Amino acid sequence: MSKVPTVTEYLRQRILDSVGVMPDKPRTNLSPTEILDSEMDWDFLSEMAYGMIMGFFRYGKASESNTDNLAEASKRLERYKTTSNLECLRDAANFIMQERRKPSVKGAYFKAVDDGEHANE
Repeated sequence: MSKVPTVTEYLRQRILDSVGVMPDKPRTNLSPTEILDSEMDWDFLSEMAYGMIMGFFRYGKASESNTDNLAEASKRLERYKTTSNLECLRDAANFIMQERRKPSVKGAYFKAVDDGEHANE
């Protein structure tokens, strides 16, 4: 029977795993800031913010909207596939962010899990 890790042990291992300190992967010498700079698209986040500002002036407060954010995000993703317009990705991301802020799915919760599905495996 394997020992169940404490919360601290679990979190420590998750942090070490996330920065590449795992037996089967090379250790990284990058700082968290360097990792973020290599993995984040800061221009995209700025575009999202500007899109929210424009939306505020056009449609009012997103937090007070009854928009079906999941349906709108799906529409924008489909539109992106046919038009290749990156604005559609920005809009989809903003609808997803609004869904995260005000979930429409009953009982929605956040729990970080490793389901074994990873990109590019």
